[in-house]
Amino acid sequence: MLIDICIQPKLIQILKDVWVPPATYTYPLLDCNAKRGLKFKHHWLNAHNWLAYSEKYQGAFCKFCVVFSKVGGVGGQKLGTLVVEAFTNYKKATESRLNGLATTAVHRGIIKITANEVLDELAKKNKKN
Repeated sequence: MLIDICIQPKLIQILKDVWVPPATYTYPLLDCNAKRGLKFKHHWLNAHNWLAYSEKYQGAFCKFCVVFSKVGGVGGQKLGTLVVEAFTNYKKATESRLNGLATTAVHRGIIKITANEVLDELAKKNKKN
């Protein structure tokens, strides 16, 4: 099982206590999106339970992929956007990245265990330590 990797106590906090901007948060208009006036949409966080927004990096990440991805994806592909780089190309948000990521083999493998199962398993392991 994926959870049987070396678990550190901070892992529970990373997955459970991810910062979620308030609904009134003003997302920045990044230079790469300025021409179209596109900003991160708060409702994406509700639509995709695996998505997290980073205020520091001003973009989105897959919280499970960040935590559980070790090396490359299928065929050793380089990990990239949503894993080691913030997703900021909001023009492609619904069509290619956010909806598309949920169908990739790497993401499906990581999300195979639901968030609650992951957190329950981590809590059990944390109590034993």
